[in-house]
Amino acid sequence: FVAKGDFNTKFGRVQSDINYKISDNIKQSSYRGNLKLYDFDLGKFLKDTVTFQRVTVNGRINGKGFTREAADFVLVGEIPSIGLLNYNYVNIQSNAHFAKQLFEGALDIKDPNLKFSMKGSIDLRDGKDIINIKARLDTALLHKLNLCREEVFLQSDVNIDSRGLRLDSIVGSALLQNTIVKFRD
Repeated sequence: FVAKGDFNTKFGRVQSDINYKISDNIKQSSYRGNLKLYDFDLGKFLKDTVTFQRVTVNGRINGKGFTREAADFVLVGEIPSIGLLNYNYVNIQSNAHFAKQLFEGALDIKDPNLKFSMKGSIDLRDGKDIINIKARLDTALLHKLNLCREEVFLQSDVNIDSRGLRLDSIVGSALLQNTIVKFRD
């Protein structure tokens, strides 16, 4: 069926023009179309208000699965704002594939406290633990992003091609160039 309309839900406002194909196995149900979320309470929707807060999205979505565990989708569009770990990030562009423990594609963030562009993939599914990214971290004010208590500034060009997450099992390379770290003057 097609869901075309403007809906006010308990989580927030949703505008959609999406074609849904509902399967007997709800995890395999698919969707494709245009989606806009306005001040949508993603934290309550996902039942994780510590990690996620409100989100505003305008984009084209193509995917399957309706739960955090089953969702597997491509999002091409803009995210004017998203609350993560009690910080509201703004000005995000996405052309990426998202799934539980997977990111593939491009992401561009032009937030006042985080200016970051990346292309590549991070695949933590089923023990793969593969990271292959090229990124430019122009500005990261970690204290303003609620990631640390003390004032910390980071800037770097990043090129990572690795497998493994534990220090004794990491294989690959991580190249950080033109790196600036400002901490305690």
